Amino acid sequence: MLTKRQEIILHFIVDDFLNVSVPISSKRLLEKYPLDVSSATIRNEMAELENLGYLSKAHTSSGRIPSRKGLRKYIEDIQRDIENMPAKIDLNFDFNESNLNRLGQGIAHTLSNKTQHLTYVTLTDEKEVVKGVYLTSISDALVLLVIVLNSEAVKQVTIRKSRDIKQHDLDVLTRDLNVLLIDASIKEAINIVKTHLVKNNPLLQQFLLKLSEKIENLGDEKTVSFYSGLGFLLRDFETDVETLTQLYNDIEHAKLPQLRSHSREVEVRFGEEIDENYELLSIVSTNVTYNDVTANLMVIGPEIMGYQKIITLLHAFNQKES
Repeated sequence: MLTKRQEIILHFIVDDFLNVSVPISSKRLLEKYPLDVSSATIRNEMAELENLGYLSKAHTSSGRIPSRKGLRKYIEDIQRDIENMPAKIDLNFDFNESNLNRLGQGIAHTLSNKTQHLTYVTLTDEKEVVKGVYLTSISDALVLLVIVLNSEAVKQVTIRKSRDIKQHDLDVLTRDLNVLLIDASIKEAINIVKTHLVKNNPLLQQFLLKLSEKIENLGDEKTVSFYSGLGFLLRDFETDVETLTQLYNDIEHAKLPQLRSHSREVEVRFGEEIDENYELLSIVSTNVTYNDVTANLMVIGPEIMGYQKIITLLHAFNQKES
């Protein structure tokens, strides 16, 4: 267990190193911070922190750099402090935006501008509701079902039908379903269709059962992803071509959502904690809810980042949660 003085020295070293990215010496600490002790005492404490695995000695300097263990301790300390303080960050976009595209792009752009890193935002609307249902024959044996949702998403499936069911029957059924299903969620629509079996028409009963099964397979949520800050990515990994290439491939093939954490807290993950292909990567993330939309927010960058600013910003998003 660290002494209070060791904790303070470790915090100053990590905080300074994240800002300047050069090894931190005892002389620099004494010049920059109000440490009422001698240079020899600081050196002894730094040596002990190195022995405990919190610091590493740079080969070309007498200074020290934080190890991953030291980074983790620093992050845990600032998270605890930030959680006990109200956020004072102005987030300039409309949290009540109902259009998922505008909401996602707004969050990604805001995050990227404020953190100066690549950001990736995944939105899941768990309560999309039906705004229109259309049934159209595309052959004697097939019907196209089109469901329009409030997010402007369109879901389409084909359903097999009896040749005895004509377009007139489908038109009547379409009118009935639009009355019954408007403003219902997909899950609610399944149950409504099942209870709306036309008892005096066995052909339509069978068709409605098939229709309810097709709707069930559509799923009850919509997930969309957005990113911003590719220029920052190039800056952060300009000498790490392997990581840069992997990230670009994962963005292009929409694989980054697979790296999501499901924690409601602000979480920091390094390297193999994320994926074996990302040894030198760091992701700071959280999950928040706005109205009926769950948002996963990821700030992606190198292991050496301004964690205090990023964690404070994501904590501010958490405080805006509704």
